[in-house]
Amino acid sequence: LLFNVVTIYAFSKKYYIEKSQRSKFESDQRRLEISEIMFKNLKNMVPEHFIVPMLQNPKSSHSQQYRRASILFIWVEDFDKTVLRFAAEPQGVLDFLNNYFSRFDEICERLGVTKVETVGEEYVCAVGVTPHDAEVDEQQGHT
Repeated sequence: LLFNVVTIYAFSKKYYIEKSQRSKFESDQRRLEISEIMFKNLKNMVPEHFIVPMLQNPKSSHSQQYRRASILFIWVEDFDKTVLRFAAEPQGVLDFLNNYFSRFDEICERLGVTKVETVGEEYVCAVGVTPHDAEVDEQQGHT
């Protein structure tokens, strides 16, 4: 009888330990998925090398100084006319911007240009603003 009680106790203890570990694992997996989504969203908003410092110290401002940088601002010409063209269908404006901004993203990715941000009809990108760019500048000059 004592053996049966000890066996039942051991199995129930094992069950609850496994259940707790499974729950922790699932929670960690959800946290990892959420972190990956956050990183992807932040990567679309700021240069990648700023993300970790921003997450580690979210209340401080983050800036870095570089010797040389080039910044390109792109505005959609006559954007107000484009908006009027899609007045009955607001999704058309979003599709229009997404089409062009996606093309800009592909070009920037291919050429090693850092996308800084998009605001309304404005697209901002730069070169010379990543740690790698600074290293290349130190070794070879601004390219």
